[in-house]
Amino acid sequence: MRKVKSVLCLSVACGLFLFASGCDDEKELSESEIFTEITSYVAENFPTNFITDRELEDNSQQVGLNNDLDLEFTKDGEFIRVDS
Repeated sequence: MRKVKSVLCLSVACGLFLFASGCDDEKELSESEIFTEITSYVAENFPTNFITDRELEDNSQQVGLNNDLDLEFTKDGEFIRVDS
């Protein structure tokens, strides 16, 4: 019984840690994870923002900014449009 309580407490503690560490923390993606053309475009056109995520699709890729805008680019990193 004591072992079950210890395992349960440990599980709850781990769950709370994972929940707290993963909640809406927008972290900047490293430049090595994103095409140079895209990071240059964001730096030039959105200088106060940074890229928080990237999604690859069949014919394009999207990056999300910390201001909740999504930018769409070709597979080669050419800008297509802003999705809000």
